[in-house]
Amino acid sequence: MLRTLATRILGAVPVVLLVALGIFALVRLAPGDAASTLAAEDASEADIARMRAQWGLDQPVLVQFFYFLGNLARLDMGTSYRYHAPVAELIGQRLPATLELALTALLLAAVIAVPLGVATALKKGSWLDGLGSLLAVLGVSAPSFWVGILLVLLVSGHFNLLPSSGRIPLDVPIRELTGFILLDSLLQGRFDLFRQALSFIVLPAATLAFGMIGIIARISRSAVIDVGQEEFVLTAVAKG
Repeated sequence: MLRTLATRILGAVPVVLLVALGIFALVRLAPGDAASTLAAEDASEADIARMRAQWGLDQPVLVQFFYFLGNLARLDMGTSYRYHAPVAELIGQRLPATLELALTALLLAAVIAVPLGVATALKKGSWLDGLGSLLAVLGVSAPSFWVGILLVLLVSGHFNLLPSSGRIPLDVPIRELTGFILLDSLLQGRFDLFRQALSFIVLPAATLAFGMIGIIARISRSAVIDVGQEEFVLTAVAKG
């Protein structure tokens, strides 16, 4: 087991290096650089050169790459050129909202997809099975950004049922405990805020869940069909 784990870890090293090289190359191959892009309109060449020196952009590309790898190994992602704050801190500030949305979307997809997959497996070859297959194809084929725009136009714009952006109303104060607004509202006993936050997260969660529903439903369907063909199931069915 330890040998297998060590092999997997060693095999992941080249992948990580290639990903790091790809990210570094994409940033460096973009037109211009951060100094010239973020400098003020009236900045002189000396000001831009000073910014390049401050951020290490005047170093050779190979040196910059090794600095990048060294900082990455220490989990030091540097300072944001735009916000002038540590990147790790910025990610930490936004991570709870991202996790909250991802978990809500996954829960929504599972609640819909698993029963749908079981139902289509039990009704194999029926119209319900065809509907499940259609949803799977649509979920995989439709881009998330297109589904999101469509939901915003219909649900928020046309029918005005749910808010189209944000996490809670701007005029509603909340004391953040964990950063997860749904959880914080429950911990503070503010069920009205929980309902409001839930209404804000429904649309983006549905957008992300739409692509997962078809996949999870097909996996559930295949699993139920495979189990249904096992000998112990066939024996139980034969015995009534």
